[in-house]
Amino acid sequence: MSYILLQKLITQVEEFEIENKETLKSDDLQVFVSWLYIKLAKEESIIEPVWQGKEEGRTADSILNSLLLHLSRYAKHYSKMAILESPFRTIDEVIFLLNLLHSGPMGKVQLVDRNVLDKTTGIQIINRLLQQKFVEEYINEQDRRGKIIRITQVGSTALNEVMAKVRKASHIVSGNISETEKFELITLLQKLDSHHQITFKTQEI
Repeated sequence: MSYILLQKLITQVEEFEIENKETLKSDDLQVFVSWLYIKLAKEESIIEPVWQGKEEGRTADSILNSLLLHLSRYAKHYSKMAILESPFRTIDEVIFLLNLLHSGPMGKVQLVDRNVLDKTTGIQIINRLLQQKFVEEYINEQDRRGKIIRITQVGSTALNEVMAKVRKASHIVSGNISETEKFELITLLQKLDSHHQITFKTQEI
């Protein structure tokens, strides 16, 4: 039996672990598969893109930051359109409910942190949801000083009524990239997101 293929795979795993040591989890098989797919595709054909200001010294970091900001604004614009004529004031209210729906009840701080918001803004969103009876709070039995937030039936109904437009907005944001390109982009953005989840509160500039 030849172990050449296995040896090559082990080498790739070692490289993956070194490159992702800060954010690696024990169950990251799917992330590894996606990473390997993109790596092999890049090795076959690496085309360096052209961007405005490159010849004058504008860096890849600079254009990447600008593009991410632009995409964030596009997404915010389409999201605002999606919730017009709905009881929601901001798309963050929808996202908070989606988190509670899919991940279950959680503490206020946990919910705010999950959505990468400052505490003041996050609590304001939660208070609006409480006023509309889209969520309710109850005592945390593990720590009676804190309260747990959960989505209500009223909140679930309001969420269902707006989700068709929210999904349409998400589809518009994805634009004209192919399914394969979406998977590649998701892998890269997940890697960036994992990095910043660890560093953004302590990173100095």
